[in-house]
This record gives sequence, structure tokens and C-alpha cells, in this order.
Amino acid sequence: MPAKRSPIKLHCEWLLPPAEAAKILRETPNAVRPRDRNLPFKTQLRREFRICKWRCIAPVRGARFVERRRPDSYALVHPSTQEPGRWQISYFDSLGPVGHTTRDTCSEAVAHLRPWQYRLKKVF
Repeated sequence: MPAKRSPIKLHCEWLLPPAEAAKILRETPNAVRPRDRNLPFKTQLRREFRICKWRCIAPVRGARFVERRRPDSYALVHPSTQEPGRWQISYFDSLGPVGHTTRDTCSEAVAHLRPWQYRLKKVF
């Protein structure tokens, strides 16, 4: 049985060609980027010169994203209950709802959730 494709994907783009970005990173002193100096070179390269965003590539009813550092906190992306035609991101923690924000499209809503902060848990 073939694997089911997710309607929400992570899309990444390089700000510079990878070879050019690697050259710049090698020439940058470690003192300029102290928090990354202990990371592998490829990880540093991706962090500095690549932009990644979630994107809806097929119709969805909603999605659940879990915060990477606090698994008891999560965000639900779903059609807005207050503004028809728009998409809402509802935030929750261990005590309940924390807040929400709205965007015009599904892709704009999921792009609002940063991939280094949230991971996709489930699509409805």
C-alpha cells in the first residue's frame, strides 16, 4: 500500500546558491555567530541561508502542530469560526486556550507557524 501524502508540506528555499553560502560561512569568524559554533557545518549552513515555511498543497479541514520545546503546547489551524472564508490559528497550552490569529488562506496560516518552533502532528 503506498504511503499517504500529506496535504501540508514544508517548503525550503536557499537565499544564495549553497556553494556561495558555504564560502561566506567559512569566511565568517566564529565570534560573529557564537551560538552556532558547536553545530555541524551543514546545520549552520541551513540555519543561516535557508528559509523554510509550511505550505498547504491540497484542501484540508484543519491541522494540529505541536510546539517542539513544550509538547503540552500546540496550535490548531482551521477555518475561522468568526470570519467566514478566513483561516484561524488557535493556540493552546496545558491550561487551555491561549489565543488566536487569523489569516486569509490556509498557506498563510500554516506559514505563520515557524518550522523550528512547531512540528506537524496531524492533518484532518
